[in-house]
Amino acid sequence: MRGMSAPDPKAVRAASDPSTPPQVLWQLAHQFPQLRPRIAANPAAPPDLRARILGPQAVEETKPLYRQERPQPVPDTTTDRHGQRSVIVAIAVAAIVLVACIGIIVMSLSGGRSPRVDSSPSLEPSTPTATSPSPEPVASPSVGLSALGARGCKAASTDADLLVAFGAAYSDDSGWRDASAKQQLSSSLTALEKACGADYVSQVANTATNSGATKALVESLAEYTKTEQLRPAPAGALSLPQILSPSGNIACQLGTDQVSCSIQERNPQAPGFNDCGTTAFSIAINQEGAVSPCATGAPAAGQGTQLDYGQSTTVGDFACTSESVGMTCWHTGTGRGFTLAREGVTQF
Repeated sequence: MRGMSAPDPKAVRAASDPSTPPQVLWQLAHQFPQLRPRIAANPAAPPDLRARILGPQAVEETKPLYRQERPQPVPDTTTDRHGQRSVIVAIAVAAIVLVACIGIIVMSLSGGRSPRVDSSPSLEPSTPTATSPSPEPVASPSVGLSALGARGCKAASTDADLLVAFGAAYSDDSGWRDASAKQQLSSSLTALEKACGADYVSQVANTATNSGATKALVESLAEYTKTEQLRPAPAGALSLPQILSPSGNIACQLGTDQVSCSIQERNPQAPGFNDCGTTAFSIAINQEGAVSPCATGAPAAGQGTQLDYGQSTTVGDFACTSESVGMTCWHTGTGRGFTLAREGVTQF
């Protein structure tokens, strides 16, 4: 046709290629009207582009795609000289059937409502506009205890954090908001005790108590473990596993199986000091409440966090209190322990 530039082979292939981006198909349809039948038959052609080529709003082949023209009558296929018009009509019929099927599907998905169609032609291909969905009600997060003990019996801090979160969700300083939550707590602690032992439950409970637990949770944990603690940790005890006396002369390590302390400067003639064959003297108490001089596992001097006089710390079933007369550590279940000072060692 006169006045139209001939498309190069690359443009012809792109017009029929299903992988051609929609925007490129729009450009090809505008630049090469003679390629529009190919573009209309391309599965990748946007429905609105195909509608503008084949539908009531289609324009003459030789007119730019963005100009509005009066619809031209469908050519008479009986006068098709080279068979091209028959192909175009067949493609047009197939496209119209496809568009009709898509319309039926859209109507069925929208509850039978016909989508609103804007008959005004646009100069550029329409861009789908995302419609913000109606906000759905957000359910309150549920905090459970099913993961309690899931990491084995060596994750007391993780289990304690779970207890604190559970207590915050279902209780406050005035009590439990849901009686079933308190029952769930007791059942979960019982299951944890069967799996990991009472000492581990006490460690988790002490850690939770000292990690911001609500008053109701603290009271419930104390109620559950009260028969296991003949000498519980003082109220307000910290959760420091490795401590130093203010002088730095005594260092202690609190764990799940024992608490051990060492002292550097001391009076060798004072009662209770054994010759451990080392510069420092060490002593420990285990889960059974047995005190062992010259024990292993005590930290060296200068290692740990300073525990001021009058402060206490607890980890698991063990607790220590820093005093001006020395460091006192014990097993909360049995109540047995020791006091370590420069002037001797006292066991109780």
